[in-house]
Amino acid sequence: MTTSITMFPARNGDALLLTYDGAPQCSVLIDGGYKDTFDNHICPVLQAMAGRGACLDALVVTHIDADHITGILRLLELNGPFRSSNIIPIRLVLHNSFRNLPLDSDAEASFSKPDLELLHEIRSHGHRRPNEVDSEISASQGSTLASLLRAGDYNWNNGDGHESISSPNVIALPSNVTLTLLGPTITRLTALRDWWMAKIRRLGVAGMIGQMPLLEDVFEFMCENEPGIARLDKELASHANSTTVLQDIYEPDESVTNSSSISLLCETPNSRILLPGDCWAEDLESALSSGIDLAKPFDAIKISHHGSFHNTSPRLLRIIDSPRFFISTDGRKHGHPDIQVLKEIVDRPAEFERHLYFNYRTSASRFMASYSSKSGTPFIVHEEVDMPVLISG
Repeated sequence: MTTSITMFPARNGDALLLTYDGAPQCSVLIDGGYKDTFDNHICPVLQAMAGRGACLDALVVTHIDADHITGILRLLELNGPFRSSNIIPIRLVLHNSFRNLPLDSDAEASFSKPDLELLHEIRSHGHRRPNEVDSEISASQGSTLASLLRAGDYNWNNGDGHESISSPNVIALPSNVTLTLLGPTITRLTALRDWWMAKIRRLGVAGMIGQMPLLEDVFEFMCENEPGIARLDKELASHANSTTVLQDIYEPDESVTNSSSISLLCETPNSRILLPGDCWAEDLESALSSGIDLAKPFDAIKISHHGSFHNTSPRLLRIIDSPRFFISTDGRKHGHPDIQVLKEIVDRPAEFERHLYFNYRTSASRFMASYSSKSGTPFIVHEEVDMPVLISG
């Protein structure tokens, strides 16, 4: 049996497809990059799968950020309703939106006319447009991920989408494939709620927060447009210094949206694949310490947050390892990945050869291609990877 991992070119974003060739085949898509990622790379693969009678057994949208969700918006817009899929049947969607946050009441929202005018103004700003490639995405009602899932009547979080998807939780898929939720916890979703409500109150919205499609749109647009940690030129130059190590520069992530990222362990009968999304390193450390077998390496690990030094701690790398690491970014935004993270991975002694898979050639991948491990453990750098990586068992 074989598990394949396809890491699509998603610019500075994420889009991975896991496929297990059991009987029946089981496939999981994690995030979708940007619109052009979907149109040029993901869509042809999904259409070919559907032509063979396959489906997406799970679509995982880790969190609300343009580099993760824009391609998923495109997929849902083109796919249409769940019961009459135009591209491929999608059996389950895992995603946390406004309706999945812990609220103090299930009551409907109640707003004054000025409140509603302000909320409509926020919604009118729409999705983030990183460049002209994604300019087609509408800011109109019905263009958000939440609204597309509702309109399409998808199986959202094993129901109608009102329940959160949080840890601890294990989701069974066909052919003995399981998704073990490592995060977010309800605590992190509550913190996301509090962060968003504080922002909206500061803008002047005074009414009662409750269930309301308009609020789902506003929440999604505000999360999507939330800036990440600013990286100054001086800081980037320091991190590019090949003599520094991860311990010298590691600082925990402080992004509340990243803390709400879905992180999971995908287990098939022949493989264990760690998929942390953009989660915080400390949260992943805590989750892995609860019942996860760390005595043997994972078969593959996707590096959190495109290899940022804020999301992979020295302590985390003392408890996880793998012969295969995946780094998804073109390096053009935020300076990811940080070479200190990559050096820390390969400098550790191991009884196996490591492989670093990059979906683009970057300055960091070029550096690593000529780098020698301090422990002498061999490793190979693979750049511009656009073919499935196979794990056989």
